[in-house]
Amino acid sequence: MTDKEIEKKVIELVAGVLNIDEISLMDSQENINEWDSMAYLSILACLEDEFCLEITQENINNFVSIQRIITEIKNANP
Repeated sequence: MTDKEIEKKVIELVAGVLNIDEISLMDSQENINEWDSMAYLSILACLEDEFCLEITQENINNFVSIQRIITEIKNANP
């Protein structure tokens, strides 16, 4: 998967979980009210399924923004 494909898929996935129309690379838990703890868990589950990730105790706190999610996916699948 190319970087652009990863970005597009992450944005689609997070927007779908949060049920919002527009989301950008700059968005995070801090600026999206719908991104609460339950949504966070749903996002993590979807990311694990979609990108074959294993989210562990060591990296679970790294998925708090669109950009950081993309970075984690790229690091997991070099």
